[in-house]
Amino acid sequence: MKDAQKTTLSLLGAILLVALVMVLSLGAFRRIEVAAEARKQTFLLLSRARDLLTSLIDAETGQRGFALTGDEAFLEPYLAVRDSIGGRLEELHRLTSSAPALAHLDVIAPLADAKMAHLALVIESRREGDMDAVGAAVGGGEGRRLMDSLRAEMRGYIEIEEGLLEQQDVDLQAKLRSLFTIIVIASLLSLLLALSFAYSIHRESRHNNGLLLAEGTTTLNGTLTAGVGSVLRVRGSGAYGAALLTLPGAFTHTGAIELTSIDAGYNATLAVTTGTLTNAAAGTITALAGLGGARTLAAALDQFGALTIAAPRTLTISGLLQLFAGSTTTVNGTLIKSGGCTYFGGTITGATCP
Repeated sequence: MKDAQKTTLSLLGAILLVALVMVLSLGAFRRIEVAAEARKQTFLLLSRARDLLTSLIDAETGQRGFALTGDEAFLEPYLAVRDSIGGRLEELHRLTSSAPALAHLDVIAPLADAKMAHLALVIESRREGDMDAVGAAVGGGEGRRLMDSLRAEMRGYIEIEEGLLEQQDVDLQAKLRSLFTIIVIASLLSLLLALSFAYSIHRESRHNNGLLLAEGTTTLNGTLTAGVGSVLRVRGSGAYGAALLTLPGAFTHTGAIELTSIDAGYNATLAVTTGTLTNAAAGTITALAGLGGARTLAAALDQFGALTIAAPRTLTISGLLQLFAGSTTTVNGTLIKSGGCTYFGGTITGATCP
């Protein structure tokens, strides 16, 4: 598979990964939100239930204080719960979703009504000064029985909701772990894709199977390998002037090298500072006519492939030119061999070697 295709696939993979992570993350966040809301509601129910039981106990305590002293100040807790107990029980019933817990509330409601009626009886008897009736109501044990039943039912309700809260905590922790797992896996996959993408770009920069156009003065500091089908074009132009592409080390290519110009007669030079330029058997080097200017290979050239100089251009090779068996050298313009020429084989037309 070509590097460009690998790069494209890496990009598509990254896009699909981002989309997948977004979908999974949004789903996980939504589940966490629902679990957190359910936990919050259960915690609220527990708080309301405990507060209601405390209010009933305080009301009973205040009723006893009033029965003993006749001081109306003791009735403040009773009056507060009397005016709110109906709404508070209704809220608990509306917010509770557990069937067993609702069963306890169904029992608590009539018990609470009966308890409040008993408290009212004692208070009314005390206000009327009927201490015998007060003593009978208090000593008869009905109030205590009702309160014990209320405590038992409310305790059962609270235990169910506490168990539900514990389950919700476990569920919330599991969902948080699931989200953390998604994030970790997504991060690792993103890292792998990023490394793959970077590697593809690195390989593409080193192994060019497309067009590399060099204008102006350009120096490649890494190793460049031009494969079959690639084009390395050094082009002088009006925008950048003379073109000079410098490669720091020996360069072997199996693609096409073109030296040309546009706009006017600008020079085009390919230089190899260290080592040899090798034109492999599948490679071609062409000094195109363009719009004029000099064509130069500032390098030693080992010629195994095809070398063509278009009329009326002049190609100068500054280093040693070596022609090997199977090579084809066609000079329709002029070839200047500044570094000399050694012939080991191949076909040469329009020039001689040495």
